[in-house]
Amino acid sequence: MNNDTCQINTIHQEHVEQAKCNMPDEGRLAEAAELFNMMGDSSRLRILHALYTTELCVCDLAALLGTSSSAVSHQL
Repeated sequence: MNNDTCQINTIHQEHVEQAKCNMPDEGRLAEAAELFNMMGDSSRLRILHALYTTELCVCDLAALLGTSSSAVSHQL
């Protein structure tokens, strides 16, 4: 049986404290989680990438994605 767990339990307190000091507050983490959740759809990522490279209207995005303007509006 392959056991990939630590055999010695050593806590590096200075590393834990450094990570704790650099940890964003709960509000920022919740905002980031919401952002990642919104970007979790591949269509939204395509839209974001396209808009990053150039300004496009809903009709342009629909043509790019091969979908309807309504579907693009829903993703936005």
